[in-house]
This record gives sequence, structure tokens and C-alpha cells, in this order.
Amino acid sequence: MGQIGELLTRIRKKKDLSLREVEQATKIRIKYLEALEQENFNELPGEVYVIGFLRTYCRYLGLEADVIVEEYKKQFGKPEKPEEEIEPSSSYSGKKLPYKLVISIVLGVILLFLVGSLLISKMYFQSQPASAPTTNEKTLKETDNPIENQASQGSQPKDNSQGNNVQTPATGNSSVPVSQVVSVKLEIAKGKCWVKVTSDEQVVFTGTLEGPFVKEFTAKNKIRIVFGNAGVVKLYRDGQNIGKIGEMGEVVTKVFDRD
Repeated sequence: MGQIGELLTRIRKKKDLSLREVEQATKIRIKYLEALEQENFNELPGEVYVIGFLRTYCRYLGLEADVIVEEYKKQFGKPEKPEEEIEPSSSYSGKKLPYKLVISIVLGVILLFLVGSLLISKMYFQSQPASAPTTNEKTLKETDNPIENQASQGSQPKDNSQGNNVQTPATGNSSVPVSQVVSVKLEIAKGKCWVKVTSDEQVVFTGTLEGPFVKEFTAKNKIRIVFGNAGVVKLYRDGQNIGKIGEMGEVVTKVFDRD
């Protein structure tokens, strides 16, 4: 395993992500993810797919995609071949090709072009990866999780302290007293941070957030949060500032249980 594959594997494991989770988020098949981590690039359909998948995977992990793609091109990219000059044949007789032969050649070329285009289009749309969460994505996506469904129905008040119109997901029956739940507020004043939130053993959010951002998560029993850049995050437990949780670029996992 080379430097690129080792980096991808190490960061994925630090963020507590399985290949199945990465496949669901990026729409890149597991066998291609394994090929990228093992640097078996010849297992992918072509160099354009290697670069596209590598760029998508790096962005999802919060890495500098352009830098890693350039490193791949330096180590594994195929050099462009200079065009060979074709000298005119001295034996050219100056005779014109028969009209029917010219038409046949032209039709054959057009047919090959159409068939090739259809095959390439089919392969492209089957293998096209989904866009990784962008750094400007500040609104949590709705899921089938009952916690987020209640949030989409407006069962919790909105937190507009930083201008982000994001509803707080509920973790159960809305009649449960606040004192009987775990409440954690996440605040990012400036910068970016990859975050994975698990509420009562259910993943309710995973993606990259960018400040200014404020969000409160609640659960009946336990909240587990993984931060990819802990230095830009402030945490509040039941309204109390927890303090500094890590350094810039440090991966930190925090677990909060109900008292």
C-alpha cells in the first residue's frame, strides 16, 4: 500500500467509517474504494474514473482533493504521447477512391462513433459517484429516522442564534421532560469540521459543516459525536460550556450519557 492508499485508509478509520458507509454516501462501489486504498488503480475502468473517484473520496474524508490528485498524476499518471508527424507517402498515385467506398467508410465511422458513445454513456451513468457533502451544506438532510422525522414536523424550536435555519431533531416522544434527555449543543464559529452524530445507537447526521453554525442534538440515553477537526468546535452540555475538546486537525470522539 502506497502513500495515497495509506492516507485514505488511515483517515477513514480515524473517522470510524466503514467502507459500506462510504459507499452509501459517495455511491462509489466498495470494490473501487478498496482499489483506491490499495492503489490497485488498474482495477478501475480508466484513468478518468480513478481521478473522479479519488477526488470524491478525498472530499468526503475532508482531505485536499486537488493536492492528492496531483500526487497521483505524478506517481501513476500516464505521460501524454507526442503526436507523430505523418509524412506523405511517395507512392501516392493521386487516384481518387471509389465513391461507394468513401460512403461506406464514412457510414462505418459514424456507426462506430454512435455505438461507442452509447457504451461510454451507459458506463458513465452506472459508475457516476454522487457528490460528497459540500462545505457549504449547513442544513441536515431529512432521513427515515424517527428522530429526524419529528424534527421535520416542527416538534422542536429552531435555533437561529447563528442564522442557520435548522430544526433540532427529537429523540422520542415529545412529552418526555427535558431533564430526562441528553442535550448537547454544537457550535462552529469559523472553519470547517467533519461530524458524525449517533443518537441512541442511530446515526442521525454525517457530513462536513462550516461556520457560522449552531445545532443542538438530544437523545433519551446517549449521544456519541466524532469530530474530524476538533479545534474549531465548542460544545455545551445542558447549556454549560464544556471547554476545549481538541486541537486543530485532531480527530476526537465524545460520548454523553444521561445522568
